[in-house]
Amino acid sequence: MPSLGRFLRQVRESTLNPRTGRPISQETAAHRVGLSTAYLVQIERDLRIPTPQALQLLTTGYTLSAAQIRHIRELRDPPIPVLSTEIMRARIRQSTAIAERLRILDEAEVRAAYFDPFWNLLAANAGVHDMFPGLDGVDNLVVWHFSEHARDRLADWGNEAASVVSALKATLGLHRRSPGARTVLGRLRHDPDFQGLWNRTTRISYHRDLALPLRIRTAHEQSRSLHVESSIIAEVHGYIRLFQAIAAVTDTAA
Repeated sequence: MPSLGRFLRQVRESTLNPRTGRPISQETAAHRVGLSTAYLVQIERDLRIPTPQALQLLTTGYTLSAAQIRHIRELRDPPIPVLSTEIMRARIRQSTAIAERLRILDEAEVRAAYFDPFWNLLAANAGVHDMFPGLDGVDNLVVWHFSEHARDRLADWGNEAASVVSALKATLGLHRRSPGARTVLGRLRHDPDFQGLWNRTTRISYHRDLALPLRIRTAHEQSRSLHVESSIIAEVHGYIRLFQAIAAVTDTAA
């Protein structure tokens, strides 16, 4: 489960000494950011919560991105609880307005689905099930990304898998004490590809880059590009995500 200490240790270990090519030591990192070595060690071991001033020194010393800065602040703050997947799913499926929205979007050839914060599937139109074959069997988009279906379907599987791990880290930082957080990590703990990405990446993503289309392979060995976006909806409490994908103007051969 994400913690501030673990993430900062991972950031340090991903910063290489230019002379040796090895991760910088705690002593080197402490000198770089302007903290004592003992203080940094306590932070990395989650034995001490850094002051806002210390967190700012770490942010500057490690040259963190805006998303990483947001992530470490959320890890320092108390986690935010969310409703259970079962409650969210029931609320979504009882809503005639949402069912109608999914139907209308399907007719407009917009693939649309609702997910909880941990990417558990709550409801989807037919276009989403066509785009992500096998999703209905696992009911979780992150878990699906590490399935054979995903490897066959996604033209750029490696980058998409890395992207979904970065997005999951962001979510778990915010909702790390919720049962859904433990459940999704438990489902993926034996997958070596997921574990490798989880242990290596320090990238944090709260939003997909709209300039990067999702490329999927069709049954005819063609590659179709889709513009994807997700947003938090307000009409149902619980940080529910609305996922939408629409075909790009042109498609290319795989």
